[in-house]
Amino acid sequence: MGLLRGKPKATVEVTPTTVVAGGTVRARASFGRADGRTRGARIELLYRNTRREDSTDADGDASTSTVTSSVKVDVHHVSMDDGDVDVELVVPADAPGTAEKTVAWQVHAVVDRRMALDTKAKADIVVLSPPGPLASWASAPAEVTVPWSMVVEPSTRVVRPGDRITGRLSITPSERVKCRAVRVQLRRLRVDPDGNRTVEVEPKVDLAGATTFTAGETVSYPFEIAVPEDAAPSFRAQHNHQHWYLEGVLDQRLSKDPRVICEIVVHTA
Repeated sequence: MGLLRGKPKATVEVTPTTVVAGGTVRARASFGRADGRTRGARIELLYRNTRREDSTDADGDASTSTVTSSVKVDVHHVSMDDGDVDVELVVPADAPGTAEKTVAWQVHAVVDRRMALDTKAKADIVVLSPPGPLASWASAPAEVTVPWSMVVEPSTRVVRPGDRITGRLSITPSERVKCRAVRVQLRRLRVDPDGNRTVEVEPKVDLAGATTFTAGETVSYPFEIAVPEDAAPSFRAQHNHQHWYLEGVLDQRLSKDPRVICEIVVHTA
């Protein structure tokens, strides 16, 4: 809630405070008496979208900075003369779920004031993401970074934070291959404007230590890996998008690690 002295007042309350994308929230707003600068009032549903962007200053020096902007998804213009105002706000079915440091959802009650600061009250909400809108991401073919066979077969490619993925990693090289370790891992990738990327690899699970693979011989490893309890969901927001990948990796010294990469979808609903 918010309150500013000397200006028209505004408060807002929201129920429920947690909603699945595609659902609705009810906002109750209250506004004070309009002053001479007041042009109207509105209640809006939005998310704050944070990303990294490149910029160039007047001297031609380039830099990368963190930028946050508001993306409005539902707006109701209301009368301040009606006392308490109730509106129903719709969260789009394909809306990005709440993601720490990237997507933060709010409901605002705003008094629009001419040539003056608006009066604004805010209420935070949490939006949970269902798997449906991003289901196609989990059906994309796996990518292999070498010209011979690496296959990862997960028990599922659609998961929630805290879930465990079991499966099998199989390697059939066309040549003799030595590695320091064999592992599976989860990689989170956030893609921002201007080619900026944020990558986090966590967790890693070792399946074998130093190993030598024989050309044409298949070696297979069962695995189990846990999705972090605090994993932020896969999403497509207005200014960026986030992906999760399950990877099988052969850790090689002084060489690019052979790997098989399989996209998974992390959802929170």
